[in-house]
Amino acid sequence: MVDNGGCSDKYVYTQTKPGGHCFLPSQIKHEGLITFGTGVRPGDFPWHAAIYHMNWLQRSYKCGGTIINSYTVLTAAHCVYESFSLIAAERIIVQIGKHNFHMADDFTRERQVFKIIPHPSYNTSLLLDDIALLRLSREINYSDYIQPICLWNPNTKLSEKNLGVAVGWGHTENDTISDVLRYVELPVVSTITCLMSDRDFFGTFLTDKNFCAGYLNGTNVCSGDSGGSLAYEDEKKVWRIRGIISLSVRRRNSEICNPKHYVIFTDVAKYLSWIRQESFQ
Repeated sequence: MVDNGGCSDKYVYTQTKPGGHCFLPSQIKHEGLITFGTGVRPGDFPWHAAIYHMNWLQRSYKCGGTIINSYTVLTAAHCVYESFSLIAAERIIVQIGKHNFHMADDFTRERQVFKIIPHPSYNTSLLLDDIALLRLSREINYSDYIQPICLWNPNTKLSEKNLGVAVGWGHTENDTISDVLRYVELPVVSTITCLMSDRDFFGTFLTDKNFCAGYLNGTNVCSGDSGGSLAYEDEKKVWRIRGIISLSVRRRNSEICNPKHYVIFTDVAKYLSWIRQESFQ
């Protein structure tokens, strides 16, 4: 998560009632303000999850994800593949309510994955249909720090004038993983504008089921943010997921993103029927 802008105190939330279906506006009270950047406080984005891959007895952080109900986390399909093969569900660990990257907070909870459901049309080479569901082995207990987000309202159009909010622990402007969860506000960019910025890259990966967002000034999501959400607050002050961070242009001779390029997001609105069918069975 790279941000060249200032800080903000505008995202302050509270929990839904236990059993509530998705995330409502907040009244959590915090002491003090965030300074020097765009870190967030515990509970500010309670739908965000951290996805880890287990290798023998070690775990490695892979991606972000989004809680959409008490048994399901939504993420990018490429987050559950290694060497073009779907990994075993028992090798994935999901942490929820997580704020500090390098340690577990008192309110952090952990779940194993019972089943991985990648989109049946997912293409590992072109990252087409880059979306997957993780069915958890145990139910999530909601709290001030752990809540689901609402799915996109199909009657709502995505406007380039509105800023979406993405969160993650991805690489910062110092090329290191962030110690705490951070957020960035990103505008949607038209397909034409995106293509004109890098025709070879975006001409290969853009489809009618994804979209571009971001800036060219270095304020962007980055490596490590993949799988996380791009969320919008609707007119009823309810937060809804519209995008899943999918892929971006890499720096030359590097695996790290180039934050001065736009980013491709999977368009959740194009998969609502599939999500509901698979996640509420």
